Amino acid sequence: MTGLHEEHTAKGSFELYGSFRLGGMELAMAVSSLQEVVNFPQDITHVPLAPSYALGLFNLRGELIPIIDLGGVLGLTGAVPHTEAKVAIVDSGDCKFGLVFDDTSEILRVFDGHRVSFERSDSASRTVSGVVKLDGGDRLLQILSLDAIAVLPGLPRLTSDRTAMAHRQSSRQGQRRQVVTFRVRDTHLALPMMAIHEIIRVPELQPSVLGSEFCLGLVNLRGQTVPVIDFSRLLACGPSAQAPAQSQDDQRIIVIQRGSMYFGLLVDAVESIHNYWPDDVLRMPLFQGTSAGLFMGCIPRDGVDSLILVDNDALSRMDVIVDITDGHRALYTASEETSASQKHAGARQTYVTFRLQHLVGLPISQLREVMDFPADGVRPPGAPEHVACMLNLRRRMIPIIDLRSLYGMPPHGDVAGQKVMVVEHDGECIGLTVDAVESIVAIEAADRMPVPRILHDQTGHTLQHDVAEVADLPDKRTLMLMDGHALAARFVRSEQAAA
Repeated sequence: MTGLHEEHTAKGSFELYGSFRLGGMELAMAVSSLQEVVNFPQDITHVPLAPSYALGLFNLRGELIPIIDLGGVLGLTGAVPHTEAKVAIVDSGDCKFGLVFDDTSEILRVFDGHRVSFERSDSASRTVSGVVKLDGGDRLLQILSLDAIAVLPGLPRLTSDRTAMAHRQSSRQGQRRQVVTFRVRDTHLALPMMAIHEIIRVPELQPSVLGSEFCLGLVNLRGQTVPVIDFSRLLACGPSAQAPAQSQDDQRIIVIQRGSMYFGLLVDAVESIHNYWPDDVLRMPLFQGTSAGLFMGCIPRDGVDSLILVDNDALSRMDVIVDITDGHRALYTASEETSASQKHAGARQTYVTFRLQHLVGLPISQLREVMDFPADGVRPPGAPEHVACMLNLRRRMIPIIDLRSLYGMPPHGDVAGQKVMVVEHDGECIGLTVDAVESIVAIEAADRMPVPRILHDQTGHTLQHDVAEVADLPDKRTLMLMDGHALAARFVRSEQAAA
């Protein structure tokens, strides 16, 4: 935005306006409401259930700014692609947003005599509030009404600075938290670890008399009726860029408890377990309407899309989910809950399941976090073959143990694609390489069976040596249950002895 244009024939008071171009039109807005102009951001987080003109959110120096497609609001088509467009950051009361323009023009000193205001009807707000007449009326610029844009249906509202400051101060006193990350179409979301009952593969769904566009059918989960909800349809997500066959193979059902009832969310893929500090969460503008309060914020991630953090309580209160769960509770669960409680009176434990040639489970209480295999790990000279590398994990050096090498298995074909599960025991951490992290399951005590003792007496380090129990899953697969603390303790003792 360059230059200062002034009509020298005008007299009286004046106001500064910035001029912009969009789809062959020239528009203007008061400079007093204009914070800055930036290039169209490369990384945008698309928000489910947002109105069509809300392109998404981007991170501007630690603040999430919604981007508004002004051309869509005004019925104009931009003359340049978004990659070449400009975004004007506007601060209008408690609403801050970015407006997309083709280009900026100049700063205008507009006198009262060159500004004509339009009268508004009481029935509608207009996004254009008047015109600026320059060059003897040969040049007309339409004045944007930022107040009218600020009250567009569904436009996100920012909390006050005082509320945000209080949130930041309280969050600094918190502890690291864990979320399960997953993908719905091309949107990356996360739910708090403790909000998830378990995660299962997609079985053949049973039909439900309450089936609808959102309810796909039922799953019988150890005697408990679980309605399955199409999460992509509920969030109004568009088509995925993923191949359909791959997407179906990766699909999972995330089971969440609502009171005495469970419901399942069908998602396209469960990706990982992510650790974050409360301070990491960028406060998220609240979209009005059905999505208000559904998202707690965004968690930035280096080199990949930001995570949209879902509020489990708000999710469980959505009218659609309340209707589906209450309806199925009334129809299906009156007798099932009694029989299920009698059958499974023992303690229940939750496991994270992973692939290591076999299907193995690790108690979720023993797991600190899950990460990609580190590219910057250092392998110390003389280290045993099963020590893949040492990793600086937030100023703590931890060994990364290659479980395939430890257990005498052939090397994994895609080392860079492996995951590392970090286990903590007595204040010490080790990382365990696995082929892939699969899901989260809840296992009743009555369903766990001890492994024959002869397998534990084998010499050498075999997978059976660290597996004390097995359990049968609802999909007929057998899960080997590993004690991560015992495994970690063995390596901690060996390191102490070597020292």
